[in-house]
Amino acid sequence: MYWYRPSRKLERLVAWLKVRPTGVRPEIRQVGQVLIGGLLLMLAIFVIAFVIKAGRESQGREEVVATESGFTLVVHPGWTAEQIAVALRQFGFSEADQFLAALCRPDNAADLPLAPRGSSCLEGYLLPGTYRVLHRMRADDVVRMMAQNFDRRLSYDLRNRAAELGLSIHDVVVLASIVEREVQNPPEQMLLGSVLLNRLEKGMPISDSPSRDRDKFSGSVTAAGVDAGRQEADGAPMVEALIGPHDRSRLPSRPLGNPSLLAIRNVLFAPKTGLFYHLRSYNGSLLFVETPQEYFDNLQQVEAAASWIKPYRKVDTRFDRSLAQDIQPLVNAFPGLAGIAIKNLSTGQAVFVNANESFEAGGLWRLLLMLAAMEEMERGRLEPDDVFEGRQGSVTDALESVLGDAGREAEAALAARVGLDRVQNLARSLGMTDTIIASGGMKTTPTDVLTLLEGMASQGTPEEALFREPFRSGLPEGLPPFTPVAHEAANLPQAIHDAGIVYTSRGAYAVVVMTERVPDEATASDFISAVSRLTYSHFALSVGDGPTGPYWDFNFQMSSANFSFAGAY
Repeated sequence: MYWYRPSRKLERLVAWLKVRPTGVRPEIRQVGQVLIGGLLLMLAIFVIAFVIKAGRESQGREEVVATESGFTLVVHPGWTAEQIAVALRQFGFSEADQFLAALCRPDNAADLPLAPRGSSCLEGYLLPGTYRVLHRMRADDVVRMMAQNFDRRLSYDLRNRAAELGLSIHDVVVLASIVEREVQNPPEQMLLGSVLLNRLEKGMPISDSPSRDRDKFSGSVTAAGVDAGRQEADGAPMVEALIGPHDRSRLPSRPLGNPSLLAIRNVLFAPKTGLFYHLRSYNGSLLFVETPQEYFDNLQQVEAAASWIKPYRKVDTRFDRSLAQDIQPLVNAFPGLAGIAIKNLSTGQAVFVNANESFEAGGLWRLLLMLAAMEEMERGRLEPDDVFEGRQGSVTDALESVLGDAGREAEAALAARVGLDRVQNLARSLGMTDTIIASGGMKTTPTDVLTLLEGMASQGTPEEALFREPFRSGLPEGLPPFTPVAHEAANLPQAIHDAGIVYTSRGAYAVVVMTERVPDEATASDFISAVSRLTYSHFALSVGDGPTGPYWDFNFQMSSANFSFAGAY
């Protein structure tokens, strides 16, 4: 009986390998050792590869990790109470429908010293972060848990700074919610915070038009500029458009969402500047100025750039050897895999580097989903006002959320309504022959994404949301401030992509940069920016033409060991 124990059998195997059995030649024993060692090594490699692949596939798919007792809820910065309620409902929380009512129940704010006086509603005080929600909890418990987390983590230096500025905590939350909604880039958040604080300090309406302030500054403003300023302030990207109707002499009474501690800190410790106005350009960046005249000057440049945005018919492709020679050294020095596809939509000049390599598309697949949804609406199979079952909002709402990168829930709902098979059929009809769509995501090539962009450019102008992509350290960073760029970025583990259409006074071009196996996000972003800058210089500039100054004084430092570039801004 003892003979058949597994441990005993393993001991006998090891002993056979170490001690030469009678009648077995040493060469045969050595071959056996090598074979068994090789098999064990292959088994170890297979197990490691399987674990890594499973981790990559699961990473980023779930906003909530569910168990029988509860789930882990991730509340993103700037989320509104309605968005939190939708997330709770998505994962079967029994009191999700009572969450909004619990938000404004007086008892829940009674033990919170920071709650706004005269109002018990805790919108703005639900601190973004990760929460463990148990199914046995009530909606009031979830509200109190998030609000108490806010109260606990709002440090004394933040509270003291608010007192120094003469602001209540509620004022700070409102300001931070405006900043969080308007911009996600921390440096721009601080500058926007400076604009808002300056207007409050001067007693100026928080969301006023620059045309109303022109008499408070030296210098004149043309009638055309005033008209443009009114048009800008009444319908566009000023804070007024985000706040909505309210008493313009004060801050809004309620926050626009639930800001992060980072946004609160960026408002409270905003630099002291002379800035009073901001304007969003067509590449998504914010332009900050001191006077109405400067605002109108920038506005005219933005409006001039808008005239460059127009449809382009498809043209034959021809290889651009000069641009390829400029870009190839960047690819050679890049410490990872890079695929690039570029085409001038006016002349057909094109460059392809590793353009048929297959990459995980990540967020780039939203471009195809958007086109598929619009095609379904054009054919009458999908109505803009259709409401999703089990989800708040219509098809139009979901489409805007997808384009604005506002969450995976709207993306999943829209994909389920349109159907992955229809999205795949659209890809084939567009000529995206190497694109594969499945429930786990999309795999595609730079060439196929370029084909998609070219099709979008030929059908009309891109959706406005694509000009407001929050990721701006890729393609837009390599462009002058007023250059319109409609793009979509994707951020995956060890991979960053950016694809878009850049509009210039000399025409438009499409550029796709996909990366993989990158050491860090900054390296990939710098590489994409470098490709963008070279491409713009090649297609949009000539000797003695275009922007000058420190923005364009750049050089590249490359070696076979690493990749970097130095630029003066």
